[in-house]
Amino acid sequence: MFLREQANKMYTVGAYYLAKIAIETPVMLITPMLYSLIVYFGVGTTITASQFFLFYCTLALVVQTAASFGYFLSSLFQKAETAQQLSGVIMMPIMLFGGQFANSKNIQAWISWFQYISPIRYGLEALATNEFDSRVYNTTGIIRNILTNSTQTF
Repeated sequence: MFLREQANKMYTVGAYYLAKIAIETPVMLITPMLYSLIVYFGVGTTITASQFFLFYCTLALVVQTAASFGYFLSSLFQKAETAQQLSGVIMMPIMLFGGQFANSKNIQAWISWFQYISPIRYGLEALATNEFDSRVYNTTGIIRNILTNSTQTF
């Protein structure tokens, strides 16, 4: 009993948090880099250095946000089992309203506010903007195809 009381008084919450962040940050930066290297060049995205690093930075921020949310959930409950059981219930709406499963225009108005607290939505928007904003489309060729019912692609 005495050792447990002494162990609890060895460091403060701030010291524990800073140590945990210092240890986990390199892992939370390396993992998205490996993922970015594999996925970005494998799926046929526009290959420029600035777009790649924006892709990586977006993923790194989403990973940091997810880890922070996990820390927050774990701080709400006394037992780890309770946090694990309720994390699925809490995370499911965040994923559902992230924009990958449902179009935000098709969501009922009374619950559409939930999409604005989903960090997944902002990450998805940043990735889509990164990929598609710099593209230039040949709209004349597309309109010509539609008008002539041609299957030829440009």
